[in-house]
Amino acid sequence: MLNISRIGSIVAIATPLFLPLWAIAPAQAQEVRYSCYDADGNRRQQDVSRNFALGYLGYRGASEDGAGQLRSSRGTCIPQQPGSRTSGANNLPPAVMVVLQRCQARVSTAFQNLPATEIAVAPAAVEGDRSAVIAWQTRTGAQGICRIDRNGDLIDFVVQRDPNSVPVNRPGVPSPVPSNPPVTATTNSPQQAFGAVAGIGEFTVLRNSYRDSNAVRQFDALVNGQRQRWWANCRTEAIGTDRQAAPINDATRAVHRFVCTDRF
Repeated sequence: MLNISRIGSIVAIATPLFLPLWAIAPAQAQEVRYSCYDADGNRRQQDVSRNFALGYLGYRGASEDGAGQLRSSRGTCIPQQPGSRTSGANNLPPAVMVVLQRCQARVSTAFQNLPATEIAVAPAAVEGDRSAVIAWQTRTGAQGICRIDRNGDLIDFVVQRDPNSVPVNRPGVPSPVPSNPPVTATTNSPQQAFGAVAGIGEFTVLRNSYRDSNAVRQFDALVNGQRQRWWANCRTEAIGTDRQAAPINDATRAVHRFVCTDRF
């Protein structure tokens, strides 16, 4: 079990520094151990070999990014070798490093497998129930928080700002009309169309396909006419398929709000 209470003693020191994990070294053939996380950022394996990590991810579907992280539709495995992080990060207790990396893995999943080299994470606070709040930011300016409980499980993921989802208006150019305003079902139709959803395509939710598991609702959707299985994490703003999470923007938030509140 992770000792989340150890984070409290370093928050005051670490918070102003915004500790980036820019330099996780590429995986090597020997002495590299990994922690593996599922697509929702929950740790499933810890301190495992490269071969074990590849087996967890599925050999045929796994790939390695420039930061040495192993990825597939099942999740992410992060290298845990001494000396592979920045000097500031190395000064943190191991339990804190694991929590930071758990948040980093969740951010990567939410932003279409964004490389670890483009995600900065830092301790922000410890709450009354001893859960840790981790601040994160991407190089493109998106930012938010993760909450990790005292057992080391990710319990909340929040995107507080995503510049890519905000229209940029130029002088003399009329403000665009949102193509995906909030949607509320007004009929008992088994389908709810959302039109063209940015980053996905023509999107229609099949309302008679819901299946709930804890905070995650699975559902079928027609995407450009093709039926696909999707999920919505109702504790966050994320939606996606087994292959990857969708980019978070106003359009996907509209789908998320509808799916998570629909009582069809």
